[in-house]
Amino acid sequence: GWISQAYLTYGFGNTSIKVGRQPLPKGLSPFAFSEDWNVFANTFDAVLVVNTDITDTALVYAFVDGGNVNSQLGTPMNQFNDLNQDDGVHMLTVQNKSIPMTTLTATYYDVAKVAGSIGATALWIDAKVAGKDLPMGLKIGLQGGQVSTDSTGFDDTTAMGGKVSLKAMDALTLVGAYTYASGSKNKEVVAI
Repeated sequence: GWISQAYLTYGFGNTSIKVGRQPLPKGLSPFAFSEDWNVFANTFDAVLVVNTDITDTALVYAFVDGGNVNSQLGTPMNQFNDLNQDDGVHMLTVQNKSIPMTTLTATYYDVAKVAGSIGATALWIDAKVAGKDLPMGLKIGLQGGQVSTDSTGFDDTTAMGGKVSLKAMDALTLVGAYTYASGSKNKEVVAI
């Protein structure tokens, strides 16, 4: 057994603070989020601060110290490991919804030690367009990001992707997607 969530919350004005073991939403933390495809979602030991003082905008800071893994690789869910060799990971996200039917999100991670003494940073940008006023249930998603390290032994990676879907009939949705990732082995995928 294990305790999957145990946290304290505090709020003042338009700021909320959550400290303890908690889920992290994919919409605000794309590289470290709680996956709920299994019976139980994985969770993280983190400090999460969210501010909404700016209209239609959420400013998010998280310090993530550890977490468990939601996998089928034999790692038990009750095993919470330190992240980044006890140094944790800092995350900053800005999400804006001021454009009608559009959500724009930018996330930055600072990881002091990925492997040994190698540091890394990650930047992720995401745009989603969806709404009931769009024709044929049109949905558009664009995203891209880069992971950079300070070591010559690791390749920096740039990735991008796009997805468009249309609801042709009640029981039929057409989807087209494209992804690309650079690095030592460039990969490109097109799906319809």
